[in-house]
Amino acid sequence: MKTSPILVALLLSACGTTTLQSPVFDIKPVAPNTTNDLTLEFAQDPSLDYTVNWLQDGTGRADFSGGNTLTIPAEETSRGEVWSAVVVTTRNNLYSEPVRVSVTIGNSAPEKPVLSFTPSAPTSSQSLRIHATAEDSDGDAVSFSYQWFKDDNPQPEFTEASVDASATRSGETWEAVVIASDGVFSSEAASLDTTIDNTPPEIY
Repeated sequence: MKTSPILVALLLSACGTTTLQSPVFDIKPVAPNTTNDLTLEFAQDPSLDYTVNWLQDGTGRADFSGGNTLTIPAEETSRGEVWSAVVVTTRNNLYSEPVRVSVTIGNSAPEKPVLSFTPSAPTSSQSLRIHATAEDSDGDAVSFSYQWFKDDNPQPEFTEASVDASATRSGETWEAVVIASDGVFSSEAASLDTTIDNTPPEIY
């Protein structure tokens, strides 16, 4: 059975017999969220070999350990987790002391909302409603805030997803600006506009 270089390095370190310089590295980004891959970046002689063990909340991830896996895909991480890399430099059966670097996975902002109007071609007799959806990679509940503009002029009295038909007139252009929030971070603003059509006359 092959002995882990990490274990060998720990034993040699305890005996004071490690001979190689300890690895110098960072996990990037230094403040990751659930949309970021975790990547090791080294600041040493590239001819050296490295053995990497990854830990998730202190528990070893065998599927990413024992070799030279430098990247943890974003989909493996969740908000609040602590990911650590324990790295040993190796060369010709020589070992450095293990070095451990950790990062905590932070919150991700919701994605930019996707918008649509109901009805899609409103008339002056119909209320105008904006529908918004937004994904959140952390699985957080998402809420929306709304701003409305009529012919490029802010309409501060309207802060909900709909505008009553009594406020609109044929030929006006109405724009909705929507931001998604998970209660901590907000998304990029999304906007969509539509022009109010004339209401066809009633035929008796």
